[in-house]
Amino acid sequence: MEDQPLIIDVLTSIKQLLWPDESVKQRQKRRRILSIANQQFLKNGYRKASIQEIATASNVSKGLIYLYFTSKAELLFQVLAFESEAYFEQLLPVFASQDAPIERLRQFLDLGIRHNDASPLLAKLRAKDGDLQFALLEVDTQKGVMRDYLQTEILLLEGLVRATLAPEVATSRLRQLTSILYDLCAGYMLMPDSLKRTGLEERSAMIDYLLTGLTPAGRFCASTNGKTT
Repeated sequence: MEDQPLIIDVLTSIKQLLWPDESVKQRQKRRRILSIANQQFLKNGYRKASIQEIATASNVSKGLIYLYFTSKAELLFQVLAFESEAYFEQLLPVFASQDAPIERLRQFLDLGIRHNDASPLLAKLRAKDGDLQFALLEVDTQKGVMRDYLQTEILLLEGLVRATLAPEVATSRLRQLTSILYDLCAGYMLMPDSLKRTGLEERSAMIDYLLTGLTPAGRFCASTNGKTT
């Protein structure tokens, strides 16, 4: 698919950020620090998370953390990139497959929902958590990785919706349908668990219902002149 190079480009940028050329032992330490920092940021929030506590739990010195990461904000930035790496790796086979567009779209939405559960810091970023956004202003202004992450989701979804719909669908309608589908899924992902009525076992059915309107039998047309819009 034409969107596969986009995923590869973003994934390459993430890997270059996360894994500089270093020894296996250094990379293991880096991975351990990122994993522990993820837990600390979730437990205490960005402002209250302590570099010293992260260092102690990672069995390294505080100085070593600052050798790997220039600031706490930089550490948070790379933790978010660490979470997103697995997501884009899982997306690659979806966009490389020969499945019908509607099936790839279904897989994309299912992965997004499951990734939201597995990557709670990125879920908070999707929800525009003020604490995270404030911290990222220190580092992401120039690098743009997190902006690319969020924008890439929209571009990939739009590409799948375009492939699913008939070619004569106008660009304005394509973007409208993409926005509606994204908002529906993002709204579900960001809804507190206490308010959700759809369990894990029902998510596939939920996605099927959402996609019914994009299938040939269920596709709707808004027109005044009999033409698809």
